[in-house]
Amino acid sequence: MSIFRPKNRNQGIYWVRYYLDHVDKPRKQQKPSKQDEYRQTLLQMLNCFENDTYPEDIAAYIQEIHRLLELKRITSKHMDNINFTVNVLANKYKE
Repeated sequence: MSIFRPKNRNQGIYWVRYYLDHVDKPRKQQKPSKQDEYRQTLLQMLNCFENDTYPEDIAAYIQEIHRLLELKRITSKHMDNINFTVNVLANKYKE
């Protein structure tokens, strides 16, 4: 009789099931937070501006993006304001 044998059969089955359910599982990839998504979106918007000189209203828009990136927390209201500004500027310069 081996000393490593479980006292009953169910104990061995328990540890195999525990290993399969908990230890051997692949880790789930974490979903990016809203803050990370907002910051990534703002950085993509900022990368669209390559020139040094822009009209005053577009320069103010760029400054607003920089200000938001410096904030500790960006809310959906900030993003709504940015999207509204983008729509206003797009309509203004579309003509």
